[in-house]
Amino acid sequence: MTQLLANVGKGFSALKADSPGTQVVFERTVIAAVIVAALYLGRELFVPLAVSVLLAFSLSPVVRFMTRKLRLPRSLAVTATGLMTFAGLFAIGAVITNQVS
Repeated sequence: MTQLLANVGKGFSALKADSPGTQVVFERTVIAAVIVAALYLGRELFVPLAVSVLLAFSLSPVVRFMTRKLRLPRSLAVTATGLMTFAGLFAIGAVITNQVS
């Protein structure tokens, strides 16, 4: 602590390049850069994956309702929910397209 206080006015030149603190900062910077690069390069995979996970979580209650209350098999409930979702999205797209044209 006293060494840090003694070097306050000297700036970064007082830090040794091989000090443990500098090494930790460098390692964390490299790790952050690798993570950012991986996310940037993998965006074509991660964006559809994120959308599919979001849809799965949001449509899960509908599937659960169909399996418990309507006593449909799970595969039929998932198929019906998917078809209803895509039909709804298609209808919204058709209305928007009709309004714009």
